[in-house]
Amino acid sequence: MLYLFLDQIERMGFLIATAFLVSRQQRLRHFMQFREERRNLGWFVILFSFFAILGTYSGVRVTGLGYMAEPWTQHVSREEAIANSRTIGVVIAGLLGGWKAGLVVGTIAGIHRYSMGGFVALPCMIAPILQGVIAGFLKNSVRKHY
Repeated sequence: MLYLFLDQIERMGFLIATAFLVSRQQRLRHFMQFREERRNLGWFVILFSFFAILGTYSGVRVTGLGYMAEPWTQHVSREEAIANSRTIGVVIAGLLGGWKAGLVVGTIAGIHRYSMGGFVALPCMIAPILQGVIAGFLKNSVRKHY
């Protein structure tokens, strides 16, 4: 279990490093400061959907016997699940963009995860949708406190 945790930390570090490099680009920084402008909504959704999908692909396949540390997870059999960091992209989209952006990014990430299969495909499709919407509703309460 400790090795799975360490492997996940390594993969999340890759995701965070990628996000850092993207955030240094002036043009993309503008989209991350989403102010609910319709013209930027598409780019905002594409950017955070990319991070959510990257979090899924960089996940680790887990079975009842252990886990398989492969560089990229592309397909999941019926007996497997994925330990991943998909939630990071979805929740950040909801916190920065509101419930609508969280819903759209969560739906894209959820459908993508469902298409990969596995015995938990349906719950893994529903979870990011709920995470995005809840994070979007928390956006206003977080803004009020700070």
